[in-house]
Amino acid sequence: MKRILIILTLAVVIAGCSTDKSTNPTIVPNADYPTAIGTQWVYERVNETWELLDTFTITIERDSIASDDAKIYIASMLRNGDRVQTRWLRIQGDTLEWLVPHVVGKYRLERYVLPLSLGARWQVVPMYIGVDSMYVIDRDLVTVPLGTFNQAYLLSRYITDTTSGTVLYTEEQHFVPGYGMVRRVVNDWDSEETWELLRFHSPK
Repeated sequence: MKRILIILTLAVVIAGCSTDKSTNPTIVPNADYPTAIGTQWVYERVNETWELLDTFTITIERDSIASDDAKIYIASMLRNGDRVQTRWLRIQGDTLEWLVPHVVGKYRLERYVLPLSLGARWQVVPMYIGVDSMYVIDRDLVTVPLGTFNQAYLLSRYITDTTSGTVLYTEEQHFVPGYGMVRRVVNDWDSEETWELLRFHSPK
């Protein structure tokens, strides 16, 4: 996991990336993805033996407009109740991104082209040392602590070294419209971990 955090930190956002555009050019808040102030996700993170590592709480606190007319939502991230990070939720057209402000810029954690459609694919982070790609591969039933979701989108993400072609990182993710990511399984070859949605709240 340490290696992928280093990779993401180095991947400062300096350029856009190509996407397979959806037929709907604008995200519908709360239908495709919850964006209301006060929306909160609580995730449990466990290791490969299902030992609880920690709990993360992400809460949208306020909104603003970016210089390029994108909509920005400011969110807090707490680990076991202690604030560890500020995140930005950025929406422009049909593209939604979770970003982390950094002293030298911003780096992307997640990118989605919404609404999702089977077969869609896009890059997540423009990187110097690898290609970070996301694919929508299936619809699936998934059960997490919050409950069972029918027809969740199954996404596959991997980072490939541009020189050797070696896969550095893989991720399987379940995404539910109206909730966002409900489950993720991460493997960076040093360790495996699973995030699952424990609680969710979005104001009406």
